[in-house]
Amino acid sequence: MLALQRRIGNAAVARLVQERDAEARSGRRVLARQPVSIATPGIDSPDEVMRFFRGYDADQHLERALAALSEFSGGDGERGELRTQFRTRFRGHFRRLGERRSGRGPLERSLETMSSLEHRDEMSLAASFVIGFRESGRNLVRNRRIDDTFWQSGLDHLFTLQGTLRREGFLPRGLRFAEGQHFGDDNPEAPGTIESARVEAPDVFLAHSAYVAHAGRRFADLAASFGFSTEDLAGLTDVQRNFWTALTFAGPGGARWDSGDRGYGAITLLSYLLDHGLPLSGVSRILELEEFRSRRRTRIAVRTAALITGLESMMREYAEGRQARRRAAAESGSEYDILEAHSATGPDG
Repeated sequence: MLALQRRIGNAAVARLVQERDAEARSGRRVLARQPVSIATPGIDSPDEVMRFFRGYDADQHLERALAALSEFSGGDGERGELRTQFRTRFRGHFRRLGERRSGRGPLERSLETMSSLEHRDEMSLAASFVIGFRESGRNLVRNRRIDDTFWQSGLDHLFTLQGTLRREGFLPRGLRFAEGQHFGDDNPEAPGTIESARVEAPDVFLAHSAYVAHAGRRFADLAASFGFSTEDLAGLTDVQRNFWTALTFAGPGGARWDSGDRGYGAITLLSYLLDHGLPLSGVSRILELEEFRSRRRTRIAVRTAALITGLESMMREYAEGRQARRRAAAESGSEYDILEAHSATGPDG
């Protein structure tokens, strides 16, 4: 504990310990919610996902992301950067999703494939869109093949990871990705070897979703290996859960923070929390921890988690609203198809 006090200060340590002890005494846990996925009733089809984006409100997304950011102690220092990144890197991409298109584009085809997967309920739509747009920009949804997932999408190890993704139920068993253009090259930006793949246009969003879902499951497995319980996982808030997913995505296999300027991941942070007797929810104070607060990867994961959480809350409300309409239509004996046609212009129908 003395080492922790030297690193982050007595006041910060006192707050963390008080929160941990109060949680232990109360016995109260906030049940973790499943991410909004293509299996979530109310947004459980490609048409429903696209209908949601036809009514997408960028200002509301940013407002909710900023509210989620406030869960991180010291998060106010990231508000300006979050606003700038949202305006320059995300707003336009999300708005274009709502533009009407003829026929079934590559995004809709990815969503159709996802609808048939065994573990689609673990494939967060919000995380897939936010991380996908961050890493790939418009390549996420354009009708064009990605020739190299390292240079064009940030899925550095997709070629060698694809077998795991199929076994985990996040990719169809018959889907195979070819090697990317730079497979086997040294990584010029961080230690390691590129293991990229080539992905056809209808599978680009699917590949991102599978990679993100694997990160979420990988984190849960890592947390268990460090002795954290299912109750610890259930006690995470949405933004904390999304932070862990974003961080694990950035370091396949849980890269350690001492492997390079940008090279730490979930393994290092889990080890730190365990060594200092802190809960998984201690990540809410990561911007106060000297070892992590100045890291670029920390700040990216915090902002990414806020954007995911903001979008996820909007999708959750949309899905609940659609479910309520379906129930009302069923109770009144009306034809739901008529209601669907009437509400096709947007989520508020």
